[in-house]
This record gives sequence, structure tokens and C-alpha cells, in this order.
Amino acid sequence: MRLHERILLYGCRRSDRVYKHASFTVPLQCGSRMLRIPIMRGCGISVLNYQDECLQQVVAKFYAQGRRGFFIDIGANQG
Repeated sequence: MRLHERILLYGCRRSDRVYKHASFTVPLQCGSRMLRIPIMRGCGISVLNYQDECLQQVVAKFYAQGRRGFFIDIGANQG
């Protein structure tokens, strides 16, 4: 992770005001792949600590099929 990403992430974890205005991406290891997770206007930090083998298997299958791009899980963990 780059220095400016670390500083922004640190600020977001400690200040709700910073978190609600920040927009940047953070690298996250998912299996053998490195993904970029967006942190945007009060959303995204909880994903960095999330460990779900099922989601990692889905992403791995997409990569194995040669698919590249974005994976969006809408409404995740919202009950």
C-alpha cells in the first residue's frame, strides 16, 4: 500500500468527517489475486476486514474464465 493510501486510510478510520469525504482505492489480497477496493464517501472500510471464502471462490472463477473488470456486491450485509 502506498504512503498516501495509508495516510488516507488512517484518517478514515479515525475521523468520520474524513471518511465521508474521501475517495480512493486500497489494495486487498483475495486468494492469489490483488484487488483494488474503493473507499468512497463513507463506504468501503468494512470490506477490508471481511473474510469470506465463498466470495473469494466466485472471484477466482471469474478470473479463471478470463473475465476482468469489476465485481460489485450490491446490498451485501445489509440484512
